[in-house]
Amino acid sequence: MFVHKSHSKNELIKIIKCFNLKINNPFKFRKIELSALIVHCLNNLISIEPCEEFFICNLIDLKLYLNTHNPNKMLSVKEKKDIIQICKKIKNYCKKGIHFNNHYCDIEDVYKDANYIKHYGDIPSVRKCLRDLNHLHYKKELIEPIMSINMKKHLIKREQAKELKNTSFGFKNGFYSISF
Repeated sequence: MFVHKSHSKNELIKIIKCFNLKINNPFKFRKIELSALIVHCLNNLISIEPCEEFFICNLIDLKLYLNTHNPNKMLSVKEKKDIIQICKKIKNYCKKGIHFNNHYCDIEDVYKDANYIKHYGDIPSVRKCLRDLNHLHYKKELIEPIMSINMKKHLIKREQAKELKNTSFGFKNGFYSISF
């Protein structure tokens, strides 16, 4: 067994913490050393506790997850750059309209690009440009970004944290003494 090279060191550390692997101070190791230690730990384990963060229930699934390409990093740097460039074109279209845009001749081209990038909803630029496109008053169709389950959970947690962060000002009756 080996750990696929697409998994980052930070993700390997998350796996160690989530599944309670017995590796002391994983931050001091390099990625190669860390992956070797994880493989050694997994070979000595019989079973693991399920982890909701990675949606992995047993040891076989964890080994399969580590052996295969990281599902969160399906794009190369060049492909991601191209997708972000398309997002910039669509955002430019949303701001200026078709008459002042050099990139698109008609709205069909815009929706063709939008349907292409909607599969990469984990990228924040994609979500923002599709939101802007969906808010146009002359929209042709509603396009929702397709996101991974982990990203959906992350966004839900972030929204809940925002709601908790909103504090309100309340008045209480009584006598108070303020001194300077």
